[in-house]
Order: sequence, then C-alpha cells, then structure tokens
Amino acid sequence: NLWLGLLEDVLYFDTSSGESAVRFSLTEEEKAAHEAIRAMLYVDGHLIIGTSAGPRLMEIKTGEVRDLHMANQKLGQHSRNVKQLHLDKQGQLWVGTVAGLFRFQRRQVDALLKGDNEPVAELIIDGLNIWHILPDGDDLLLGTDQGLYRLDADQNLHYVLRLSDSQYHISDDSILQILKDKQGNLWMATKSDGVFRWSEDSARFTNLHKKSRIGKAL
Repeated sequence: NLWLGLLEDVLYFDTSSGESAVRFSLTEEEKAAHEAIRAMLYVDGHLIIGTSAGPRLMEIKTGEVRDLHMANQKLGQHSRNVKQLHLDKQGQLWVGTVAGLFRFQRRQVDALLKGDNEPVAELIIDGLNIWHILPDGDDLLLGTDQGLYRLDADQNLHYVLRLSDSQYHISDDSILQILKDKQGNLWMATKSDGVFRWSEDSARFTNLHKKSRIGKAL
C-alpha cells in the first residue's frame, strides 16, 4: 500500500482494492497561509509528516496527530519548515529544515512512538538550508543551499564541495537530491542547472543538462 503526500493532504492508497482515503490534512489556517507537506517517513506504525509549518507524528491505527517539538525556536519559523526526514541505523531521527539540521536521539524516538512524553529535538547544525540527507557509512551527506557537506559520526561538519567550484556556470549552489552509485560517484540534482556527477577520487565534475554538450538532460 502507498502513502501519498499531496500539497495539503496525506492520502492512503490501498493497492489491492484501489481505494484511497485522506488520512491527514493541514489546518484551514495553514492552507490559507500556503503551507505545504514536504516530507514523509514511516516508522513502526507511525507516519512522520514534515510540513512547512512543522513536523507532525500520526499514529496510523488511531489517526491521532501530535506536533513534534524543535529546540531553538529563536531561529523562527524557518526552523520548523521541514524539507527532509531520515531515520539512521542507530534509530536516530534527523530532521532537515530551512534553518538547519535537528536530531531526536534513539531514546527520544522511542518515547515519541510510545507517547510517553514530548521530547525536544536538538539543533545540530544551524545556518544551512537542508535539502537532502543521504547516509554514507556512518556519516551523513547533506545537500544544502551552500553545496555538499558531510556530517561524521562524531557530529563534526565537513565542507565537501560547491557546484560553483566546477568549470560550469552555476546559477545556484543548492543541491536538492543526492544519489551514490556502485562506483562511488555522487549524482547531485540542482534547481535549474541539471544533474552533476562528481567522483570523489578524481574530484572531477560532469554536468548533464539540456544545454550541455555532454549527454541528455535527466
């Protein structure tokens, strides 16, 4: 079965019967403010829904929805504008927002799922707009508005690259999506400059774009 995140609603689609039903909707105030659903993650009978108005946790069996709490509200609304959700192999929940990267530790995630209390996510990185989170061994690769970064297991942040460092003319350094192939190449999607392939071994870029002389647009 499928969970489909629409602009304002989350739809449950039964692939056997072909029937669908809305299981979650933004409030009327949020719709009027043009808020949107931007990410979803299934975790042990629950659906975590990332919206531009903040993250929510829905218990699928009962339909009960609760807000997830984030630290450092001084960052403003941007700290609640969720773009990416990732559960790592240690059971930690990472929440990428417009204002930075937050983390719920494993014990906090367990508490959330049990409904025991209301833990608060810790701010790990601020000042970066987190578009994408990709696990890479024990590290996390982060696609941001300022290029590619690596967060190691000790939570040290390392700058990796900016697309504007390449030989190509780039209109925006934002990396919206990251994939890693079997050869270890990183594929990075941009807003309007096509897809870039980068080899960490050779530190060389290849651009795949409709206006490029290299291949076809992807």
